[in-house]
Amino acid sequence: MRIEDYLAQLDRRLKRERRTGGVQARTLAEIEQLAWSFLDGGDARTACLLWERDLAVRRQLGAELPPTLQLAGLLGEGLRRAGELERARVLLAGTIEAMERVLGEDDFVTLATINNYALVLDQLGEHEEARDLFRRILPPMRRRLGDEHPDVLQMDQNLTSSLQALGDLRGARPIYERMLSVQRRTLGDRHPETLQTINNLGATVAQLGDPQRARALLQEAVDGRRATLGAEHPDTQRAMINLGRVLFDLGDRMRARRVLQEVFDQRERTLGLDHDDTREAMIALAPTLPELAPGVFVVPAPGVEPVRLVPVEDDEGGEPPDERRERWWRRA
Repeated sequence: MRIEDYLAQLDRRLKRERRTGGVQARTLAEIEQLAWSFLDGGDARTACLLWERDLAVRRQLGAELPPTLQLAGLLGEGLRRAGELERARVLLAGTIEAMERVLGEDDFVTLATINNYALVLDQLGEHEEARDLFRRILPPMRRRLGDEHPDVLQMDQNLTSSLQALGDLRGARPIYERMLSVQRRTLGDRHPETLQTINNLGATVAQLGDPQRARALLQEAVDGRRATLGAEHPDTQRAMINLGRVLFDLGDRMRARRVLQEVFDQRERTLGLDHDDTREAMIALAPTLPELAPGVFVVPAPGVEPVRLVPVEDDEGGEPPDERRERWWRRA
């Protein structure tokens, strides 16, 4: 059955049950179970369509009953995942106000909903407010769950994302260090979440001027992701780009070239030369290659003519590109 047909059938069923004594508990359970199935399958939009019907019924039973508030928070998170950020913002803001009044400021559901609201703000570019909310909810979450709980680690990760967006690398670094210590102990060195933190910490310390530490961390991230995900996985390639840039900063141009050339070749083969990810690899690779003329490099690609990269002229009055890493290139 198409979801449109099911929703039409569901609307008729809800209308009939309202006329004959009220919506049945089994109907609400069916809606919620089906919505979770869609959300788990990556279809947040359809999950939201179902939860909206569920929430309309529950609000008639009691707009500030705990199950109603919890469902409203869940719908807000679904809207965030579906990309409807403004709707999510409005719904979650009102829901949090009611939750704090009914459930309490330090209730787990309240704190989790504030976390989801902060994620919405972060995606909307309101990083300072998001940062402040993450900082507010982390202490009570730590008291309730402990430093090693996955939800606490995820909130730490959310906070570092806000700090990174604000350019506060020094604030993010100790959080990454703490996360990594916990993840090594509880998840192991090769767990995907541990490797993600290793990569993030490596990139952060590189930007803070510690390339030796960054090289060790990023090499570990690359080796771990190669072993667990394979050389062509996007996460492996991102770690390789970070490693290649650090190697170049350390003066190891030949090794940097080998690492970055591998990423470029893989992306050129699988994505094509005009894909944004391939261009990212080109930009990272170009400074490591022999110069033919000022600002002109050749990128050797197997089986095709070499790709010549030429600097794009700046727009009049535009901001000049960085001297090295952030050059913009186009193929000629």
